[in-house]
Amino acid sequence: MNDVYYLNDLEQLKVLCDPFRISILWQLDDMPKTGKMLADKLKLSPSKVRYHLKELERAELVKVVNTSEKNGIVQKFYQPIAKIISTEKIMPIVNGLSPQMIKSLEKNTQLALERSKTFANRMNSSETNSLIQISDSINLSKDDYDFVKEKIKELYTYMREHNNKEKKHNNYHVNISIFPIKQDDKKGSELNE
Repeated sequence: MNDVYYLNDLEQLKVLCDPFRISILWQLDDMPKTGKMLADKLKLSPSKVRYHLKELERAELVKVVNTSEKNGIVQKFYQPIAKIISTEKIMPIVNGLSPQMIKSLEKNTQLALERSKTFANRMNSSETNSLIQISDSINLSKDDYDFVKEKIKELYTYMREHNNKEKKHNNYHVNISIFPIKQDDKKGSELNE
């Protein structure tokens, strides 16, 4: 599996805009799964999951990596085309974000936070000395935001380049999010106090 795959056309972006398909990609993140395994995990009908897997496969965002036969039925095991599916290169040609894309990005953010929560719940108390956690609401100019965004990309690139898969090293979960919050959002202002 590649580390990063950059979307290269609007059809791929359209397929990715469905929040449910984002959920499927997150479920495939740790290991290849069949449509039935995904349906069981997501508590949905296999036909619904199969339809969305076919759309992801048609857009070349997932691929079949293994097949096996069980009770005369061929099972297909799917995995994403890459660890990261990036919209970075295609976004300049998109004129604003569609409501569907916004919903999809919101869902992706929520799933990332849920995944972080799951890993945090599995953490042993002896591991907390390795935890680095920063959460804050900060007022930034557009230039400052652009600077931070570039630094996050540099940090991520460094981590990917130094990703050592040898068993003698520790695995770490990383989740970095930065997004604007509404000034008139009462909950947001309560968090700042």
